[in-house]
Amino acid sequence: MPVLEPVITIGYKCDICGRLNINKVNLFEISKNGVIDLKCECENSHISIARAKRNYVFKASCFGCGCVHTYSFHLNEILSLKNVICPYSKENMFYVGAQQSVIKMLEKLESNLNIMAEEMGFKSQFVNQDVMIQVLDKIHEYANKGNILCSCGDPDLSLRLMSNGILLTCERCYDSITINARNIQDLLALVDKGYVQLISGKNQRTK
Repeated sequence: MPVLEPVITIGYKCDICGRLNINKVNLFEISKNGVIDLKCECENSHISIARAKRNYVFKASCFGCGCVHTYSFHLNEILSLKNVICPYSKENMFYVGAQQSVIKMLEKLESNLNIMAEEMGFKSQFVNQDVMIQVLDKIHEYANKGNILCSCGDPDLSLRLMSNGILLTCERCYDSITINARNIQDLLALVDKGYVQLISGKNQRTK
């Protein structure tokens, strides 16, 4: 029988750049390597995880109070969802647990922030503005790495933003694809795939 590897997900919203950070962590790797560091792409926030006897020790920088907080949890505690908060401000710092549970809490956080923004008069044209921004970032990253593929092999890309996604088209061969940007699941699907394959456009557009 295959050995089950205990994998947890750690998710948080960077207080500096607003980026959603969702990381899968294999707890066996922590035991092997000593410490795992999870950094936001802006490098202004991070969480480290280390093994200490039977517990896992998390250290996280806190924008709210300016401290670095240390938390120690037993394996059983982090296999179920935990909402880790600042001991002083009582504000959320990060979520840890099963992936679906962490994503659900992050989406609830995003929904609450969107409601607050609308109440203050700031209404986004997108279903989820943070996800849209990160999907756009990922598309630009894939384009720079040559990881956007189409029939002609040399895509001349154009983008059209919609409220819930992005229409990506090659202007040479007219291959295209709509990349969803509605929620965190859409973002993770794009990140996990590592590339974009445009779909062949049999019915070419007339200019």
